[in-house]
Amino acid sequence: MDNIEVAGAITVVVIILFILLIAIASRKKVNKFPYILNEALFTPAEAAFHKVLEQAVGSQCHIFGKVRVADIVRVQSMKDRGNWQRAFNRISSKHFDFILCVPKDNSILCALELDDKSHSMKRRIERDEFLEGVCEAVNLPLVRIPVQRSYNPDKIREQVIDAVRHNQA
Repeated sequence: MDNIEVAGAITVVVIILFILLIAIASRKKVNKFPYILNEALFTPAEAAFHKVLEQAVGSQCHIFGKVRVADIVRVQSMKDRGNWQRAFNRISSKHFDFILCVPKDNSILCALELDDKSHSMKRRIERDEFLEGVCEAVNLPLVRIPVQRSYNPDKIREQVIDAVRHNQA
């Protein structure tokens, strides 16, 4: 083998190694921001209900959607940091469908949950029971509305008023 053949073979090996290193590096490269923007904040059912909720209480309340439980409920102080963290974790990944607030100061009046067919599944029932327990513990009225083809704004308004009144009694 002469020097030219050796140099050519070395060049080929170097090129192959270079290509392999690039392939390995690109496989290990992880996108730091693997996110995609949702098309809308609400599902079609939530959007339809939101319009009715605006008609029902929009002039008396601020309506906020998909509010994380941990944004309106906090875990009380505990000596055991692990217990506190577990309690926080249980509320940090859950949200209420809608929160109604007093316009002058955004104090929280009540939470609303729109219940579709998924709420009859065991896991969802457990989640709903947990949210009901949280609301009871912090004295927050929770209004559950079954998903329907159409809603009566007056009936929704009455359910909200009844829940808030009952909670204040």
